[in-house]
Amino acid sequence: MPFDKQTRLASPTGADLNLYVRHAQISPRAVIQINHGLAEHAARYARFADFLGARGFHVYAHDHRGHGATKAPDAPLGRFADTDGIAKVIADVGAVHDLIAVDHPGLPVIAFGHSLGASIALNFVLRHSGRVHAAAIWNGN
Repeated sequence: MPFDKQTRLASPTGADLNLYVRHAQISPRAVIQINHGLAEHAARYARFADFLGARGFHVYAHDHRGHGATKAPDAPLGRFADTDGIAKVIADVGAVHDLIAVDHPGLPVIAFGHSLGASIALNFVLRHSGRVHAAAIWNGN
């Protein structure tokens, strides 16, 4: 099943993030913020989001800069940026995290990352540990 919503989010880095949202189908327990891996895109996680939604989790998943339908003037396909790419990716994750806080105040947020997304999620958690309630790091390096 596809995500409930596909939208755009302007990041302070200048990226126009492609963002997918799946709402919890029962009383929400938490929000899962998915970070996809290298050379893939967030829509790949639609079935996982459906599984989580049925169990009371809202899911937010965006395409990282240089991936999927996200657009950034300094991020050609397959690259985060010409300079400071990692810092910009972490800032983009922060922009989605800020949106989650507005959309679902008080709900715990779990940072999920797969492959390269695991490294991104882990770096976000290390820099912003007070903002994240838990992390699920899958198949990270």
